[in-house]
Amino acid sequence: MPPAAIRNPTEIPEEPVLFYLKATEGSDFRDATFNENAVGARQAGLDCGAYHFFSLKSSGAIQAQNFIKTVPRKLITLPPAVDLEFTGNSAARPSLQRNFRSSSVCF
Repeated sequence: MPPAAIRNPTEIPEEPVLFYLKATEGSDFRDATFNENAVGARQAGLDCGAYHFFSLKSSGAIQAQNFIKTVPRKLITLPPAVDLEFTGNSAARPSLQRNFRSSSVCF
């Protein structure tokens, strides 16, 4: 379930906060509320970035295109980030050394 959009800026702490929103996962998932959440974060005065949950099931090039198509640069003020976990989303993953090096270079 995607996080709720930021609707009440008074709930945000006064000290600087770096705020990252999940935008994409793998080659085809896009958070349908990403734009709304990013606008809310910016309106609340937060420095906002987007992250991609990297999947070992598809190539990095395809995943990078998914991220690029989903995240408008004007909505984020922080560099993009990648969440890479070696457990959980792929029980039958390819050889990490061989495949990860070639796939991750796209990001």
